[in-house]
This record gives sequence, structure tokens and C-alpha cells, in this order.
Amino acid sequence: MAEANNVDVKKLTSKKIDSSLVVLNNPASPATENIKVLRTHILRPKDGKVRKVICVTSSAGKEGKTFIATNLAVSIAQSFDPYALLIDADLRRSKVSKIFGLPSDLEGLSSFLQKPEEVGQYLVKTNVSKLTILPSGPSPENPSELLTSSKMQDLLKEVRDRYPDRYIILDSPPVNLASETMALVQESDGVIFVIRYGFSNKAMVKDAIEKIGRDKIIGIVFNSVEIITKSYSRYIKEYY
Repeated sequence: MAEANNVDVKKLTSKKIDSSLVVLNNPASPATENIKVLRTHILRPKDGKVRKVICVTSSAGKEGKTFIATNLAVSIAQSFDPYALLIDADLRRSKVSKIFGLPSDLEGLSSFLQKPEEVGQYLVKTNVSKLTILPSGPSPENPSELLTSSKMQDLLKEVRDRYPDRYIILDSPPVNLASETMALVQESDGVIFVIRYGFSNKAMVKDAIEKIGRDKIIGIVFNSVEIITKSYSRYIKEYY
């Protein structure tokens, strides 16, 4: 499963990387430190259970799931040992390629699920050491059918079992807006659930958590919480 997508990674300069990738753009920020805390809970879980496939989702749109998924994948790749594979599984509203400055016309997950080729030709090496991306590919007419297919199930099994030092981060559609999300949840080892402070609908959050199951959720992230920290030379306001 070699990385073979035809992308010149040397052209992926920091100027093309979106500012939301705080782990890269602002490594000393409180936001980055909070991402590292989340990373630690995944790499060194208190219960000792290794969870390789992590689904990042939310109850609805605009709650920050892609922000968490992308920054978490980068942070895992920056750690000493493991590699990270970031899969853009939101085939309806994909954002991962844009955030990393990748070409918008890249083929990816949707292409792989509809064709007989190996997944390796759709993987993209980034200029972040040990981070590989599987873009969403062109938006298909049948995202639910593709993501609930046996080929998608086999893909997650393969990437989980083939590389013992690789963590797979899925940026999935919101639970309450796409039927295919629950299929991704079921194939994942754990779920990071994102709630946007002051924005998320309480009833929708409750409904989404009940659908996922509390035992499946390994972490809840409160996004867009304004904090003030004294650990720097002056007060700094950050959003994480």
C-alpha cells in the first residue's frame, strides 16, 4: 500500500496551509497544547486499550470536527513513534485537502470505493513527516452507499492491521446529518465527539451521543471555548 498519488509535496508550502492548522502555524499556543493532551489520551490511554482507528465527528455542521481531526493527525505524526493516516471521509462537504493546500481535483476515497485499484495510488504524502492523507476525492452521488460498503469496511480493517505503528484518523460527516456516519463509528475503535461551545444544539448533541453510544466515545472536545492563560509573558486569548 505504497503512497503514490501524483502530488509534488515540495509545493505544499506553509503559505498554502490553512491558518486553522494551529499545531503547525502556532506550535506554542494553548490550542496546540490542548491538542497534545488529546493526543496523549489516544496514544497512552488510561485503560491500556490500543485504539488505532479514531472517528472524529459532531452532532451537526460547523462545530469544528475537521479542525480537531486535522490538528490531531498532525500532532500524532509529530510524536516520536507512530505514523498518522488522515482519511477525509466527509464525502459531502470535504475540507481536508483545502486545509493542507492540496489540489482540489485530487482523486481519493470516493474514487477508490468506485474503482478496482489499490488504495495506495490515492494516498498523498505531506510535508509533515509521518503524515499521509487519503483525500475525499470528487463528491459522489451516493456517499452513503460508498461509505457503508464492504470495500470501505475492508479498507479500515487493512489500514488497522497492516501497520502496527499507524493511527488512522477519520474526519466523518456529522452524526445527525448523514446516515453513513454510524457505519464509520461502528468500524472505528473509538470516537472523538466535538461540541462547539455556545453553538451546538443541546438536543442534537444528546441525540447524537445516544446514537453513538457512550461506551464508544473516548473523548469529548469543547471547541471555541475562550480561555485566558497566564503561562506566557502576557495574557493571550486563544480559541481551541
